[in-house]
Amino acid sequence: MKSWRKPNSVKPPFGSTWTAPPATRIFDNVSFIGNVIVGCYVVETGDGFILIDCMEPDDQSRDTIVQGISDLGLDIHDLKAILISHGHFDHYGQADWFRRNYGCKLYLGETDTILAKTVALDKWPVIDYDID
Repeated sequence: MKSWRKPNSVKPPFGSTWTAPPATRIFDNVSFIGNVIVGCYVVETGDGFILIDCMEPDDQSRDTIVQGISDLGLDIHDLKAILISHGHFDHYGQADWFRRNYGCKLYLGETDTILAKTVALDKWPVIDYDID
C-alpha cells in the first residue's frame, strides 16, 4: 500500500537522560510538563487537576512530573485523575505510582488497556495493575 508518509529511520531515544524544560502554562488552565521526547498535560479544574498522560515508566519521568506540578504552584495531593491517551509505555508511565501515593483515578480505554497489559514495547514491561 502506498503512503504519503516517508519512513523515519530515526527512533526517539526513549529512556535517555534529559534536562527537562520548565513546566509551562500554555493557556488558561492547561499546562505542559515534559522533556524533549515525551510530556504530559495538566488541566486545572475547580476540584483539583488531572494529568493527560504520564510520560515514560521511569523515575526520571515521574520526578519531572512531580517537580513540574510543584513549579506550577499546584499541590500534588489535588491530583484527581490521570487520563492515559493510549496504551503505549510513554503514555502510561508510572500512573499507578501516582494512584498509590495520591489516590487519583486512572482512565484508559478498554482496547488500549488490553494492549498495555499484553504487549511489551522496547525495554518496558506490560502494566500489571487495573485501570479504574
